[in-house]
Amino acid sequence: MIIPILWLIKEKFYKPYLDCQVPIEQIDSVLKEQDNKLIGETVVIIGGSFSGLTTAIIMSKYYRKVIIIDRSKIVPDESIAKSRQGEQAHVIAYRSMLVWERLLPGFLDELKNGLGTSDHLNLRKNPLLMASRGQIETILREKVKRELKNVEFLDGYHVSSSGIKVETISENGEKVTRVKSITVTKVSDAEHVLFASSRTIECNLLVNCGGAGSSSLMKNIENEISPNKKILTKSSIECKIGYQTIFMEPKDSSYDSEGKVAISREDRIDNVQENRKLDDPYYIIYHLLCYPNRRGVLFMPYSDNTFLILLTTYNEKIESVQYETAKEQIIEFTKLNPTMERDAKIMLEKFKDIPKKIVPYYEKNGSEYVHYENLKGVRDFIAVGDAAGSLNPIYGQGITMAIDSIVLLDEMIKIELKKDKSVFNPSFCQEFQSRLCKSYLVPWLLCSSTDMRFDFAKYSQNLSMQKLISPILGWMTDRMFMSANVSAISSFHLMKVLLMEDGFRKELVNLYWLLGFVFRKEVIMVTFISLSIYIFNFVISLF
Repeated sequence: MIIPILWLIKEKFYKPYLDCQVPIEQIDSVLKEQDNKLIGETVVIIGGSFSGLTTAIIMSKYYRKVIIIDRSKIVPDESIAKSRQGEQAHVIAYRSMLVWERLLPGFLDELKNGLGTSDHLNLRKNPLLMASRGQIETILREKVKRELKNVEFLDGYHVSSSGIKVETISENGEKVTRVKSITVTKVSDAEHVLFASSRTIECNLLVNCGGAGSSSLMKNIENEISPNKKILTKSSIECKIGYQTIFMEPKDSSYDSEGKVAISREDRIDNVQENRKLDDPYYIIYHLLCYPNRRGVLFMPYSDNTFLILLTTYNEKIESVQYETAKEQIIEFTKLNPTMERDAKIMLEKFKDIPKKIVPYYEKNGSEYVHYENLKGVRDFIAVGDAAGSLNPIYGQGITMAIDSIVLLDEMIKIELKKDKSVFNPSFCQEFQSRLCKSYLVPWLLCSSTDMRFDFAKYSQNLSMQKLISPILGWMTDRMFMSANVSAISSFHLMKVLLMEDGFRKELVNLYWLLGFVFRKEVIMVTFISLSIYIFNFVISLF
């Protein structure tokens, strides 16, 4: 009796929710000679950022032609998603970069050479890369163009819901809905209006990678299945988070004998924060958004010997930082939190008065979780990335979630082809969306529970159960991040968890296990968090 129960827990709860990542060593290069079975002629991908590019890489093995459509036009070193947060600095999870390296060998070398990055954070054998979304996306896109000749880019083309033509056909005695064709319209560069010129593309598969809010494009599919009922429900939280990124260079006097910027805490008279010289003089200061605080700040090393300063706010507009008054404005921003203000002053003393670059203020309106698994009887259509689940960027999980879901899709395709079964039939599409939904649950819970505690946060009705436990779950998550601001070893291992090869979810347990050996109040707290998170994950999965 015990063995069947344990098997059920492992197969139905542990693996789908907590062990859902494909091992890196199982990911094969798309460039090597393989006997891949073609699934169809043409796949159309809506969205040309990280999700769209990764989907195109995978699908290039299975379709003769892969077409990526995006409303924007790429500018070198700028993201196709510039209108959203393309200019903001990103600490891209190392898991994602390893996936791209496995799929397109040589990507990491091109990335490092192109950005001039260094080993300034020696958290693993390979250097940690911190760059703008646009820098990384540009190099990935150029490699896709160069290496994969069957991938075509249609930048500057708009897709509307009316342009997605669907049809209902009979298949094995059942009615099945599929996308028949996509009509795209050219967008004017200067006036951002649609030209009369358009193009219709017959397709065998449509993949929505269009980002948050792109589920509105699926109206024709929904109406075809059920004209009187909206099928694509959402779990959503409206909780605006604002970002202001500043890049600063150290003063000449800030460099030590090794030519590095050593910022230690040995001059501190209190014992709140220890000196963080672990493997390298660089370190990170966290004062991330934690309830009830509506402001946070992050100091961390960037590429080319610059530091990144990120100011974050909940539901609060701030005055844009100006070059001439940057330091004064940063200090003013941190004044509501004495500890944050003190840390900011110590850091700013090391930097030049004028920033190297200030990224325009950006604001995102919360998180959403679209339930594509509710689309029954639909073939040759899937949604991945932010189109399926979008989190506030401050949590650093969106890209990892997207890339992992696409790798999972590739594994599912391989299994079906080995069984000589049809791929992207209705049951396959729904099974994929269901597995994606489960794999997104843990990062969704960890991230959105903090947002839900604020009185101004609005949430969809289907999150009532989560709202009941969000005070506890959010408080525990806050303690996890706050411990990283107090303990060097907490900070060190938290960064390893967020950015190392095995990704966030699998390494979460290892983090707490390691920290449990350090006899500190804060670390004992995060050890308790690990057990509690698993209990809450199990409870919520039942509803």
